[in-house]
Amino acid sequence: MVLKLVEISDAVSGELVGDGEIEICGVSGIEEALENEITFLANPKYRFAMKNTQASAVIVGKDVSANGKKSLIRVENPYHAFMMVLRFSLRKDKASNWEFRLQHRLEIMLALVMELIFKLTLLLKITLQLEMIQ
Repeated sequence: MVLKLVEISDAVSGELVGDGEIEICGVSGIEEALENEITFLANPKYRFAMKNTQASAVIVGKDVSANGKKSLIRVENPYHAFMMVLRFSLRKDKASNWEFRLQHRLEIMLALVMELIFKLTLLLKITLQLEMIQ
């Protein structure tokens, strides 16, 4: 898969912030991503990782402001947009082997599980606070 960032932005109906001519050759998790790869940030808890990622572009929520260093694609749902890019990249890359596909699917599943744990933790904190009030 080799796509310009503007093509990816159009495909996910996102708002492009930065250089749309960057060529994206792959997708990866935010900590594992390399130059010319795209990643995503959905949980505000991991915004610090955006500063350190080597990815050339990051798919983020509409509320994330540009930091000037990374090109961004702002979307309503970063998980959904990243999964669309992942599916598209797998279709485009006929040479992909099953290990590559499995690795990226596992990364998506891990991100979703982490988000679920985060939300459950918040729910538990709220529940405990309500019990303390009563």
